[in-house]
Amino acid sequence: MSYKRYLNLKNLFFKSQNFKINFDFDENEFQNYKNNSKKKLIIGTACGRSGLRWISEIHSAHKNCIALIEPFPLHESFYRYATFNNLNIDHSSFFNTLKYQFIKLWKKYDSIIFSSPWVCFGLDEIEKNFQPNKYIFMFRDPKKVVNSLVLKGWYDEKIFKYENNKITGLQPNLKNFHHNFSRISPKNDYFTEWNNLTSVGKCSWFWSEANQSIYLFLKKVSKDKKLIFKLEDIDQNYNWYAKYIKYFDLEKQFSLNKFLELKQIMPNKGKKNLNIDNWNAIESKEFTKNTEKVHYLIENIQSDLV
Repeated sequence: MSYKRYLNLKNLFFKSQNFKINFDFDENEFQNYKNNSKKKLIIGTACGRSGLRWISEIHSAHKNCIALIEPFPLHESFYRYATFNNLNIDHSSFFNTLKYQFIKLWKKYDSIIFSSPWVCFGLDEIEKNFQPNKYIFMFRDPKKVVNSLVLKGWYDEKIFKYENNKITGLQPNLKNFHHNFSRISPKNDYFTEWNNLTSVGKCSWFWSEANQSIYLFLKKVSKDKKLIFKLEDIDQNYNWYAKYIKYFDLEKQFSLNKFLELKQIMPNKGKKNLNIDNWNAIESKEFTKNTEKVHYLIENIQSDLV
């Protein structure tokens, strides 16, 4: 079966599912699956635009594996908004929605990888409620991430907010409703200065906030429970792929050529018509100012399985 056909079949599977959750959700059933040694839950997160979707699709292509990649945009983006802004929210509806879906998928598959950049500010709660078998943390060159976010239209428009001591409300100029929650902004006096930055400067701030949150959490996670990858180390690296499938005890799925072709058919690849070298002096200065502290923290992180 071609990989493109495989993706179409899995997309059809999800579209055909009824995502309505019952109020009599059975936590014991979730725990019973979690206690089954054959059943695995992997949670992946990143800043975004860092290769998380790519690695999730690789994992999902193997026998008895399935990927949930940003399955509930509004739930997940609101979770980002609430956890970043330290709002006193009961997230049980979101967690139970995920658990309910995990139970349904465990009836067909052994290994689930739930991948979402939107949970990166609430990882302590994710750990408390799900206790996954493994975390995957993805990192990428900050210039490439920021450039990709700018290409996606992040922070094209100024945000309406007049009181720095409050958090932002719903905005009038965003393409998708969940962008109100996913595209966070500073919650302190830095907001006014930030709101007048270029898109590169604003995205650079976001890169730092997201990666600092991930870094602080992964420092608390035991070594045997996490895998850390830098996209530059594993991108189109077939030797890494061989080690990855051995690590998770997966049956070989891709030949070298199929593996190298995978990125060409990935959805949401983004455009390629903006060159980082074309950033102007102001954009470059804003990037450096907003990323240098966090970049220093993570630049020496080593990729696993390479």
